[in-house]
Amino acid sequence: TTTALNSHVNNKSNPHGVTAAQIGAETPSGAQAKVDSHANATSVHGATSSPTASRLVIRDANGRAQFADPVNAQDAATKAWVEGNCYLQSQWGRSVATAGYIRFPNGIILQWGTSPSGSSSPVSVTFPIAFPNICLGAVTSKVSGQTYEAITGDYSNIGMTVVNNPEGLNTGMTRYFAIGY
Repeated sequence: TTTALNSHVNNKSNPHGVTAAQIGAETPSGAQAKVDSHANATSVHGATSSPTASRLVIRDANGRAQFADPVNAQDAATKAWVEGNCYLQSQWGRSVATAGYIRFPNGIILQWGTSPSGSSSPVSVTFPIAFPNICLGAVTSKVSGQTYEAITGDYSNIGMTVVNNPEGLNTGMTRYFAIGY
């Protein structure tokens, strides 16, 4: 009868006792084994650790993967590209103090500090570090005392002299700023 046929068709409890193996279906444990094997594979879907276009990336045995140098702003950067195009913290030198300096990766050095200024006799100032090549210039400004104009005298790669305006009769403190390389 039609009712019996519909009842048999709608019976989802495997009325004939057919096994997965009989119809070539995967068993739950077999399917899980294949998923686990795929997840743990060292080469999935053609993935590679070398820089290859249109391929998935997978780490090599040492946990590394290789990339090409970036072309667009959104590209990942290689270590070599970053080291060649960016200034690393290790390339900067600095001493941030009352008398200090900053050394830029291109070799330029800025130095600063304070010094007493003599009335009409020069006072020697030693820079925090020597300029390896040359001091390009130095300037001073008043900090305290009756000094109304501190003049930077001779300067070299290791220091300079500071003196009041030759007519100045009093001493005071001055700040200095020097640049060189």
